[in-house]
Amino acid sequence: MKGPGILLLEDDSVYEGNFTEDLTFVGKGKLSFANGFVLEGTFTTKSGQGLQTHGILNTCHEQLDERVTKT
Repeated sequence: MKGPGILLLEDDSVYEGNFTEDLTFVGKGKLSFANGFVLEGTFTTKSGQGLQTHGILNTCHEQLDERVTKT
């Protein structure tokens, strides 16, 4: 697989975004962890340095829209 898609990981995390041929996250994407945390941003991989990202980690279990309407 190469290009945009959705990947379900063994730990029940879900990655939505772009991949390389070896399923490395690359470019814009969103990684939703099984505990409800969401990491959204730009993913890169550098040889010997592992996966890197520039983005926002949301540790709130509620969506922003839901919090706004509850007040």
